[in-house]
Amino acid sequence: MVAPRPLGRNAASLKYDLLAALSAHALAATPANQTLALRLIALITARYNWQLDEVVIGHLQLATL
Repeated sequence: MVAPRPLGRNAASLKYDLLAALSAHALAATPANQTLALRLIALITARYNWQLDEVVIGHLQLATL
C-alpha cells in the first residue's frame, strides 16, 4: 500500500500535525529518546523540501547531524 503524499489544500496542516505528533512523543519519552525525536524534528523542519517531498541534504551530512 502506497501512502498518499501530503499535497494540496490541507498539506500544511498535515505536515504540522506530523511535527506536533513527534513533539508529543518526545515529551512523553525518556531523555535519550527525547533527544532523538527532537533531532528528527529539527532535521525535518530545516532540511526537508515539502514542495518536492524530499530531503535536501546528503546521507553523510544527515548521518553527521
